[in-house]
Amino acid sequence: MAELKDLNDLFNDSDLLDVVEGAIIVAAHNVVQGTPTAAQKKWAAAVAVSPKSEAKKALIFVIAANSAASIADIKAAGDPVVQNNVDAVVSVLVDAMAGV
Repeated sequence: MAELKDLNDLFNDSDLLDVVEGAIIVAAHNVVQGTPTAAQKKWAAAVAVSPKSEAKKALIFVIAANSAASIADIKAAGDPVVQNNVDAVVSVLVDAMAGV
């Protein structure tokens, strides 16, 4: 398990942020492929305008979801793991943007 300080340091890891940014773009695309709500459309538009900003929000949850792992394991997590972590938090990000 990673130390809390080390987990906090991951928040500034640009490589991890880049992976999460890719995952947030995919998640936004997936949201609009169905019949998105107004809140989901607004969130997906925010991703399109500023994917890095939305990725930074999701990164908090990706780090937390993997907090039982070592820092090395978190950094080495494959795309499917990160995508699943991001997909799991999309509804929270949508609700936060909608003020729910």
